[in-house]
Amino acid sequence: MKTPARRLSLILLAALALVPAAFAQAAEPETSECANLADCTPLADTPWVVVPAAVDGTTETGQGVVEAGITLWRVDCPAGKIPAGRDFLVAHPEQPLIVNALIPPFNVGLTGASAANFFAFWQGREATSFQPLVGCVPKAAAGSAARAGSSSKLRLRTITRAVHPGQTRTFVQRCAKGEDLVGSEHGVAFFRDTPPTAQELKELSVTRSERGGKVVVRVQAGPHVGDKEHVEIQVHALCR
Repeated sequence: MKTPARRLSLILLAALALVPAAFAQAAEPETSECANLADCTPLADTPWVVVPAAVDGTTETGQGVVEAGITLWRVDCPAGKIPAGRDFLVAHPEQPLIVNALIPPFNVGLTGASAANFFAFWQGREATSFQPLVGCVPKAAAGSAARAGSSSKLRLRTITRAVHPGQTRTFVQRCAKGEDLVGSEHGVAFFRDTPPTAQELKELSVTRSERGGKVVVRVQAGPHVGDKEHVEIQVHALCR
């Protein structure tokens, strides 16, 4: 069943068919986000992004299905730079976690000129996490390619908010005036050197819906979520 909240995921999966898929086992301890790129700087201090567990669902005919855990996380290069390479690390290398990134010029309108959107797809029954890695180059060096990649009418509108321990909060994201909401997604990330623990992942609950042209996300955080580190949520609205 293609519910409104799943449409962005389907669009992104179609877009990712244009670039090579990357599995958890592909990530090496020595990362390669700047491999073969001149004047490239690895982006420091990227967070560990939560990928939710798969859940049971049903089709319109009542048939049982497993809905994969999906997350989307935007990573921005500093002003004047653009993402040119990407890699990732995973919390558990043995897991068949699928991770990929849309970066200019392959962004089909889903990124800003200075951002890469990392998309993860997971069919496990417990939440996991990955760390997106980006190599940034001067924007002037990739100018024509970046401009070519921004011609689509699709726009990803993103807000980023802090998540605090022991709190339940609701966040709303909208499209710009004159745009229509096509789909939505969200992501939660822990800004620290190590992946979030199993306890922290169990204490995090996020639900998302689309109501009246708005994306509504409700976050419940337990006492260990953000108690010793900064935690953020991104809410994404795909607009046309």
